[in-house]
Amino acid sequence: MNVGVKTMRLSSPQEPPQGRGAAAMGVGGVALGTALSSAAGYGLTAGLGLPSFDAALFAAVPVTLVVTTLLAAAISARRAASIDPQRALRQD
Repeated sequence: MNVGVKTMRLSSPQEPPQGRGAAAMGVGGVALGTALSSAAGYGLTAGLGLPSFDAALFAAVPVTLVVTTLLAAAISARRAASIDPQRALRQD
């Protein structure tokens, strides 16, 4: 039943596309994680004398996480949109 309800929500013209919510959560999570990891990295560098952070890695990880989040949301939305809502509701 859950798939049928999701599909009906996707087809409603009043509702915004569901991908926006996934993008907002993904970008928000990456921003928060980047800020926390930056603070922790500077703390470890100053406190323990470890080498400073690698800028290329620090830029590549957030981009990879956002792309993965958007890809997962797109695959899920495409799968939900391909299922006939009435057939899904009858199966439950």
